[in-house]
Amino acid sequence: MKKIINLFSLVVLAFILGNIVIVAQDKAPQVQRNYKFINGNWFNGKGFEKKTFYSVDGYFSDKKPKQIDETVDLKNSYILPPFGDAHNHTIEMPYNLKSFSNKLFSHGIFYVKNPNSVPRFTNQIRDEISKSNTIDATFSNGGLTANGGHPSVLYDQVLATGPFKFAKITNYENLGYHLINNEKDLKTKWQKILSDKPDFIKTYLLFSEEYDERKNKDVNGFKGLNPKVLAMIVKEARKAGLRVSTHINTAYDFTMAVRAGVDEINHLPGRFSSSEKDFENYELKEKDIKLAAKKGIYVVPTYSLLLGNKNRDKAYTEKAQEVQRRNLRLLHKHGVKITFGPDSYNETSQREAFYIKDLGVFSNLELIKMWAEYTPQTIFPKRKIAKLKQSYEASFIAMKGNPLKDFDAVKNISYRFKQGVPIKMEKEKSRKQQ
Repeated sequence: MKKIINLFSLVVLAFILGNIVIVAQDKAPQVQRNYKFINGNWFNGKGFEKKTFYSVDGYFSDKKPKQIDETVDLKNSYILPPFGDAHNHTIEMPYNLKSFSNKLFSHGIFYVKNPNSVPRFTNQIRDEISKSNTIDATFSNGGLTANGGHPSVLYDQVLATGPFKFAKITNYENLGYHLINNEKDLKTKWQKILSDKPDFIKTYLLFSEEYDERKNKDVNGFKGLNPKVLAMIVKEARKAGLRVSTHINTAYDFTMAVRAGVDEINHLPGRFSSSEKDFENYELKEKDIKLAAKKGIYVVPTYSLLLGNKNRDKAYTEKAQEVQRRNLRLLHKHGVKITFGPDSYNETSQREAFYIKDLGVFSNLELIKMWAEYTPQTIFPKRKIAKLKQSYEASFIAMKGNPLKDFDAVKNISYRFKQGVPIKMEKEKSRKQQ
């Protein structure tokens, strides 16, 4: 119940601050102007190198085009691929679009993934998709869970009577979630799920080691799919050409998700526990991590959610972060790609990036690759993004300081360029109008 109340507070705050929806699919840049960039230090995956670079029809080029429409002096700034946000629920409805868009761009975030949404809401903003001067986003639509499982309680008991009350929807089954208890349910509902045109499939495992014990009990949504059904869903998603993301809570959930062959794991064990004494249930097994690496599974830790846990006394926090550090070290050791997202209705992945930085596990270079390379790649795996190289989409952020030496430099972005178009921040426009 505490978790539900915390989620309710986040959602109410989001409703007040305003959600934003700007979406993009795998489409080419929509520009024809050519740019020449001088005096920039460009990230090459290992460090920065000074060179002249070009944007030709919205794509990077090492070669000078016949026509240059504009030359931009980057003034010795440091250039990175734009950041991504792999777990954000803010992007869903078309009101107060500019405010959160400005926040994302101010943090250098161009790509966002919403791993549970209502197609009835997101369809309202489809005319905004894939614009060179907007945030790009992907949507799973309603997640797949079992009777009484997360997020059914969240939608029907919290959102429907609170922030989503205006929609006058009292039951979000087949909208915000789909109940898949067995193979028959999957066969019956699969075409409906596909008809909503999800960008990927979101699934839920919660305490699956206790699936039989919890399945017929009211546990406030703290349960999910039968792991055997998850494996069936993955097979059907593969046939449809869709990737699968899976919410997990425990180390056993991680094991089952990896065995099922999902593409992405949302959350890592170690952000919540009933007490500091049972965190052993949240320590990942090294053999499962090795298998995850072999299968190319991405993970989105959302470890900064610990900051909102009301159980956080000193002993609890120290134990939780000990588990978090252990899990992250093992994942990194075996080459699992770690990505950033806050699981929030008003925060961005910047919060998660700095929280994981403060855990002291990774170097600045490793953090940058996670945020600027791996995170966009798990959002748009088919697009040529997240690299500053020939024929990739011409998108980047420029900062005054070197983030390899001082990670705080990522908070001081001086220039933004997306798919061949300079991004003008709202405050920058206001200054020019004064």
